[in-house]
Amino acid sequence: MPDRGRVNIIPTLRRSALAGAVAFAVLAGGAVVPSALVPSAEAAPVAAVVAQAKAKKPRKVAAVKLAKGGSQHHGVRVGWTWQKGVKRYQVQAATDKAFKKNKVTVVRANPTGKPARGRVEATVKGLKNATVYRVRVRAVGKNGAKGPWSAPRTVKTKVHTPEAVTSLTAVPGAKPGEVRVTWKHKSRYTTHYRLELGSTAFDDQGSKGLPKKGRKHVRVELSAKKGTSYVIPASVTSRLGLKAGSGNQLYVRLRAVNKGTAGSALRVFPGLHVVQPARPTGTTKGTTALKVGSYNVTSAPAGAAKNKPWTKRKATIASTIVASGASVVGLQELSPNTVDVNEGTVRQTESLLAAVRSAAAKAGSSADYRMVRLSPYLRPGTTSGSQGQRILYDAKRLTLVSPCSDYTTETNAAGKPVEKFWSSTCFAELASNASESDIHKRGFAYAKFRDRKSGGEFWFVSVHLDPRDGVESLRGRQAQSVVSTMKRLNTRGLPVLVTGDLNSYQNKAEGNAPHDVFVGAGYTDSYIAKSRTNAQYATVNHWDTTVSTNTHGFGIRLDYVLGLGVGDFASYVNVVKQKDSARGSDHNMVYATAYLPAKS
Repeated sequence: MPDRGRVNIIPTLRRSALAGAVAFAVLAGGAVVPSALVPSAEAAPVAAVVAQAKAKKPRKVAAVKLAKGGSQHHGVRVGWTWQKGVKRYQVQAATDKAFKKNKVTVVRANPTGKPARGRVEATVKGLKNATVYRVRVRAVGKNGAKGPWSAPRTVKTKVHTPEAVTSLTAVPGAKPGEVRVTWKHKSRYTTHYRLELGSTAFDDQGSKGLPKKGRKHVRVELSAKKGTSYVIPASVTSRLGLKAGSGNQLYVRLRAVNKGTAGSALRVFPGLHVVQPARPTGTTKGTTALKVGSYNVTSAPAGAAKNKPWTKRKATIASTIVASGASVVGLQELSPNTVDVNEGTVRQTESLLAAVRSAAAKAGSSADYRMVRLSPYLRPGTTSGSQGQRILYDAKRLTLVSPCSDYTTETNAAGKPVEKFWSSTCFAELASNASESDIHKRGFAYAKFRDRKSGGEFWFVSVHLDPRDGVESLRGRQAQSVVSTMKRLNTRGLPVLVTGDLNSYQNKAEGNAPHDVFVGAGYTDSYIAKSRTNAQYATVNHWDTTVSTNTHGFGIRLDYVLGLGVGDFASYVNVVKQKDSARGSDHNMVYATAYLPAKS
């Protein structure tokens, strides 16, 4: 029954018909009237009800930030200011501004009482490692009403260090110039692998006294999804100066890398790995094997200065040459002078030839050893550098084709021709610096031979480049002198064998310019031979009684046997004993078996 204290003005009017026309109020008895007709004393309670309804929607969450130690490998812990009267909070993380990519949402119940420091925290799990995320929070009321999202906060998950690589091998690849690298590794926390490559030893961590980058350094990045092996192509090794025929080694270091938008971490595989790229495909078809060698015998004066007199060394040198079986040997520091030879008027060239013949006889060898040139290359009294570049050969196997003479015909004061013991035949000058003294000028010996066994012909060179420090570019130009001269002389395109002491090596800080020149001109280093003996030792011994091995199995090489137009090199030998108190020279003899075309 209607409240008698109120007037039911429109008892029959349906409420739906009043919608949108005017504002109405419901009176205590249930009557609906226009608000304008309700006394102000009745309107106040109604406004309070409306305001209370609006207050049920939570406020915007404030002060969202990463909690202390909140960055985890696969999650983040964030905190914000506590709100009274809300039921729970929603915490959302994503990798984009629109919160659509890689989105993860968690719910955090609201503490019943105000927590310490007035902060609420929650951990969002299941996130990507090493990734930048945007995080936002909103409160949810007890009636389910959701408050607005907080301002997004940028956070980062922790970068996990990659697992350790357990092993690595680097071997020649299947094709010339290639290298195959294989390693074992669990790559859960690895996005990619980094191969650091160089043509010289290096350590990118800056330890062990090595430079951080090798010469001609190359970095290769490999996705961890593609496995744990990689074939370094010939195009890359060639860029590093490691052409298939160079005989040079590749230096390899491997890093496992975990890189994300939040940063990166790497795990170093210890040790520097060294490997020679796959050798070129040689051929022995239509060829004949010939042993060729190189031997810096140390000049008589240089040996005397080290208390190594020539008279006590020459027999050892001679027997080494005979035992090698080499049919032709390039000699260095074999002077045409008598200084410190201590054999009267006998020159060092003559002394060694006699010693080699004697050693051959004792060994029962039938070889007929001869020297292409015994006399000086320059007129006596001419100032010059070393004239010790000589060629020794077995005349039973080889015929000297070049017109190399020890004498020059001159006219004496009486106007008559006389033979003088010097000649510039079969000798050519090397490049020199114009401003330098003549004492630093030097040349190289060359000759053409015919193989009595096959009938094939070839050119042979013995060279000794400038030994001084700081002149690597000069040594490069001297090597170019050899290349250019032999190209000019070699009109028929015959094979060319170059032997000598280049006074340079792969890991030299200044570079390896002369070797680079020869390889660039198409010469193959005999060090690529399938069979190598004592390759772990350097070719220079410094007169040491005991010599050490190279850690990686590739000793320093100053002495070389190089070939152009050679079918193949089957073997390489560095003649050295680890312990020897009676070394013949401060260099070792090196020799190789070359396969030369049978017909020229």
